[in-house]
Amino acid sequence: MNVTESKLKLRGTSVFVRQRGEGRPVVLINGIGAHVDMWHPLEQALADMRVVSFDAPGTGCSHTPLAPSSIWELAELVEELFDHLRLDRADVLGYSFGGAVAQQFALQAPRRVGRLVLAATGPGWGGVPGQLTAMLSIGTPLRYYSRSFYEQTASTVAGGPARWDLDYLRRLWPLRGRQAPTLRGYAQQLWAIGLWSSFPCLTRIESPTLIVVGDDDPLVPVSNAMMMAARIPHARVVIGEGEGHFLLLDEHSPMFEPIKQFLLADDLDDADVWRSAARFDKQQAREQLRSDGLGALPWGAFSALFREICW
Repeated sequence: MNVTESKLKLRGTSVFVRQRGEGRPVVLINGIGAHVDMWHPLEQALADMRVVSFDAPGTGCSHTPLAPSSIWELAELVEELFDHLRLDRADVLGYSFGGAVAQQFALQAPRRVGRLVLAATGPGWGGVPGQLTAMLSIGTPLRYYSRSFYEQTASTVAGGPARWDLDYLRRLWPLRGRQAPTLRGYAQQLWAIGLWSSFPCLTRIESPTLIVVGDDDPLVPVSNAMMMAARIPHARVVIGEGEGHFLLLDEHSPMFEPIKQFLLADDLDDADVWRSAARFDKQQAREQLRSDGLGALPWGAFSALFREICW
């Protein structure tokens, strides 16, 4: 498989970019603190596509700027990446933190986004935050530096197989532990996500959108996917039974197949994954909200108030 790696100057920052394969282009936007090597299992699943990934500022092999970038500015960085690679239009997949950037990019540059995949992510303010222990654990990048800390906290942060399968965690560590984010870079990403919301604007996302979520994700409750699907005009949801927050990081993930089908389908209306994916309306989303509760307090209470004002 053809692989090219380069450093590009994007928004004044040196950013590491990897391109793998040929075919229909898809741009991957990673989770908080993560680096391009962690995409390896998904890249293998998308071998029939031209897969573009990059290390966000402060992560992987990219430079850490002095000043943090907001989610809006990171979306501008993605658009500059499109310009440098001469991508007029491409599919976009955002995972966790990267899902926030993907949503914002779809709002700021709608004509450049083909199909949109949002995995294990939420709308920021207006969404439901995860469990308190998960939120506190994600506040530190130690899981990238210390294997023991990673194994001790993975069940709290990720849920799913991480709760009971130590071999699962050990399979994921070699890629995760290869390149830790800088402390400043990680703090900058926390700052960015803490000040962002797509909730009031979700109705303006034009792209066909597949939202992928695990039903055992302590960090991103299922109600977030349902809320987004109820507000994004052309959105549907695939819920992975027993899957947690690491649902895209394992080579055996059952979520790869629906993503692959969605991205490679010639006509979505004829695609099994699109016909079988769930749709949700406002009432159904509210029912799940009652089940999930407010999430971690006090953030959950403020987020619920913001949601009621905007919805």
